[in-house]
Amino acid sequence: NRKHLVIDALKSAISQDYPTEKIQILLVKSYRDHKVDNFAMSNGVEILNENAKSLGVKIGKGLEKAVGNYIAFLDDDDFWKPDKLKRAAEFVNQGRFSYYHSNQEFVDRNGIALDEDSILKEVDEMDKAGVLKFNKKDPKQVLNRLFSLNPDFNSSSMVVKKSALLKHKELIESFDTALDTLIFYLSLATGGDIVLDNEKKTYYRLHNRNVSSAGSKEECEEIKRIRDFADRR
Repeated sequence: NRKHLVIDALKSAISQDYPTEKIQILLVKSYRDHKVDNFAMSNGVEILNENAKSLGVKIGKGLEKAVGNYIAFLDDDDFWKPDKLKRAAEFVNQGRFSYYHSNQEFVDRNGIALDEDSILKEVDEMDKAGVLKFNKKDPKQVLNRLFSLNPDFNSSSMVVKKSALLKHKELIESFDTALDTLIFYLSLATGGDIVLDNEKKTYYRLHNRNVSSAGSKEECEEIKRIRDFADRR
């Protein structure tokens, strides 16, 4: 049960150092909670109730109601730094943007920073770079480098072009796991620029639930479906 973490996520979205008139905050959930609902409604958050358990269906619901051209995802157990959207906007407004991914800081269940050396066994290549840009027209060796940097890790780090997802809404709704990977591949398929930013603008909360789900049989099967889809593009 992660309901108590939702308010932390909402607070981080509400307190962004970005014009409020340019932000639409949608909360898609399958439960009713007096505390969460009151907080959301009193802070201008639009609540979308969706009884389906599938995460893909919930994302589809949000896509239908979103009025802007870009979507920034935020899982219920993660939260953003105050300048997350401001930073992303610097790249959204440049060239043929399709996908932005910020680096993340790992925190525990209470939001306290963790020793990343004990989490990441290898030095991430992104530590040596500030911002990297890719495009699906790049040579194969360049794209191999892109894939090695885990550009699909953690949807809370992503900002994507809504049109890239909306035209594949039915496909998205058919998935329940590996949505991060699917969103990345759909964005890459548009041919727009893929931006990987080493700035840590997202807090990724590590706990038993999200660690144990990684690499599950269901997720591996979903990833195979995504790769089959990508091979046909």
